[in-house]
Amino acid sequence: MRASSCKLEQRSFCGLKQSSAFLSLTSWVCRTSPSANGALRAACSPPRQRLAKDRRRQASPSTMASRRVPKMTSKEGTSQCQEKHAVLLSPVGKLEISGCETGVHEIKLPRLSVLPNGTEAAMRCELSGSVTSMPEPLQQCAAWLNAYFCEPSRTEQLPLPPFHHPMLQQDSFTKEVLWTLLREVKFGEAISYQQLAERAGNSRAARAVGGAMRSNPIPIIIPCHRVICSSGQIGNYGGGNVMKEWLLSHEKLQKEKLAD
Repeated sequence: MRASSCKLEQRSFCGLKQSSAFLSLTSWVCRTSPSANGALRAACSPPRQRLAKDRRRQASPSTMASRRVPKMTSKEGTSQCQEKHAVLLSPVGKLEISGCETGVHEIKLPRLSVLPNGTEAAMRCELSGSVTSMPEPLQQCAAWLNAYFCEPSRTEQLPLPPFHHPMLQQDSFTKEVLWTLLREVKFGEAISYQQLAERAGNSRAARAVGGAMRSNPIPIIIPCHRVICSSGQIGNYGGGNVMKEWLLSHEKLQKEKLAD
């Protein structure tokens, strides 16, 4: 049978109910002209089936996007967060803070290419925008960071802002590492990747600890800059090695001042 006749029969068959006679005719046409097989199936598919396929095709890009960028949800995951943003002008540049009424989502660091000297890095911070329009967790975050740079002794007295990032809520080794780091490695101290792995419960997971440091959504407050190599080298850092060196030097100097 010619392809054109197949197409003609295909169009006429689609209006019929799927009786046993219709199914046998459909099978015969597909065997006669294999090239018509795919088109015949698509044309004769039940409307609901075609609609479901179309919906899946339309939904796939957004589904992929949601996997790449985790959505922040409120307390029980019932609604998406109303994310707010703030910028803190600090001695190491602009710190971009994001969060909602539930907690802080992220702190984004600039990348330093030049180490600030004592004059350039005057110990002061300035919050860009209105403080009153920010959710309380962002206000607490900005206050804590301001104290870290300007009056480090006050950080122990200030409440830590609540965190609201999926990585810090779901059970995982990364979460355990980050919380262990926050609880146990204090201002002016340093720890190796190997030592932190041991404290987090897996002495063989030094490499995984490095991955957790790269994934840290709340740097400075969760002090991944205090994690260094066993050799004594400072290792890599999201804000660049220059910033990591500055933060470690800042803490060492301030700790010495407090000890005097």
